Amino acid sequence: MTHKTDLKTHSVEAFLNTLIDYAGLFPPAKLPLDQAIRNYASYVNGEDAWIVGPFVIPAASLDQLDEHISLFTEERPLLLSVLGRKGEDEATSVLYMEDDFQKVEELRERYGKVVQVDFFEVAMPSLNPGKPYLEKVQKMMAEHRLTCYAELPIQGNDPTWSDSLSDVLSKVSSINKGYSQPLGAKLRSGGITAELIPSIEIVASFIHGCKEHKVPCKFTAGLHHPIRMYREEVGTKMHGFVNVFAAGLLAYVHNLEKPRIMEILRDQAPSSFSFQPEKLVWNELEVSVHDMKELRERYLCSYGSCSFDEPRDELRALDIIERG
Repeated sequence: MTHKTDLKTHSVEAFLNTLIDYAGLFPPAKLPLDQAIRNYASYVNGEDAWIVGPFVIPAASLDQLDEHISLFTEERPLLLSVLGRKGEDEATSVLYMEDDFQKVEELRERYGKVVQVDFFEVAMPSLNPGKPYLEKVQKMMAEHRLTCYAELPIQGNDPTWSDSLSDVLSKVSSINKGYSQPLGAKLRSGGITAELIPSIEIVASFIHGCKEHKVPCKFTAGLHHPIRMYREEVGTKMHGFVNVFAAGLLAYVHNLEKPRIMEILRDQAPSSFSFQPEKLVWNELEVSVHDMKELRERYLCSYGSCSFDEPRDELRALDIIERG
């Protein structure tokens, strides 16, 4: 995919490449499928297509895609990240996934290379899933050629949450050693009300835990804005996606501990984040374009957003990408 170039291209491209998974079907946008899929088709054919990742869709809605497939071609396929149903327990979760995978395979069979399903996202039944369950999930993912991101529930008022998080990430890391395509972790980073926005400490714990155990991660919800800021619509501060991914990148490169990661997440000054031709700099810490590309590909996947226009417009306003 081509895009405009300028002096910042190398570091900006490494940072933003396929960063935003388009989740227009979900709140607060909650668009009808017809509008959301047409939006996505316009984005992947536009000048900023390089920033766009897959279209996020519930498995239950896959059958509704048939009338929209003509918007895509083998050259510009419909890239999908399928959201599975959450099971109330591990046995139910497995049954739901088996049903969802059948829908994925039927879609692949119908449309071949015009539809590409590489990712599957599913909420874990608890923050303490058994290792046999996780092994079963990973085995099924490998059989269906999918990379899975398991959403871990947030228990912000539980003082043992960080320890439980570390335990499950340790299990995932152990299981991943037997597979070429690792199981990843997903964190819900916001929502439509203040209570749905996790604390800086929770986000830092997630980034630090994934870094320590070398578990790939992604985020969803609440990351409409590049830099952390107060937002009237939720009555509190929202996390910035530049903060979050810069924190992740720098945590890996400099082996940062949680307090330092929290500093990056807390920073509300756009000028603190400098996209230079061959590196990203935050205060005295920096990460090279080479390391950004490798870490984005292996460990820091993307984030789901119900809007593509809003984060793109704010990136333009900050002169991080060129104005259209």
